[in-house]
Amino acid sequence: MYSSFFDVDGVLLDFEGGFMKAIKDYFQLDIPDDFSSKSFWFSDLLTKEQVTEGWDYFVHSPEFEQLQPMVDPEHFNAKFGAYPVHFITNIPPDCLERRKTNLRNAGFKFDSAHCAGFINYDGHPVQTKADVI
Repeated sequence: MYSSFFDVDGVLLDFEGGFMKAIKDYFQLDIPDDFSSKSFWFSDLLTKEQVTEGWDYFVHSPEFEQLQPMVDPEHFNAKFGAYPVHFITNIPPDCLERRKTNLRNAGFKFDSAHCAGFINYDGHPVQTKADVI
């Protein structure tokens, strides 16, 4: 049987938009609503310390579980729903249930969701997305 695996943050859900909204509000930044950082680590906007502080705020904020879809969930479900769908996200493992809630509330149908990626969170071993698949 076929299965489909999809990355979540920045592919299905607008991770950067949610993060930018949260840190814009948190740090009271005077930037446009559609600001897009040119740096993966937001170094064109924040110091390393601010990124860490902003990340901690973001993962505990309502914005973290209210990310907007980047693709139409109905269209996605119609295209891929005939086979098991599995999502992979590079977030702290203790945030996975909130990410699943976000995906369901946005309208995505899926069979499972897993944490994996290249960032090690609080001593959890890094598992690549390929390892999960």
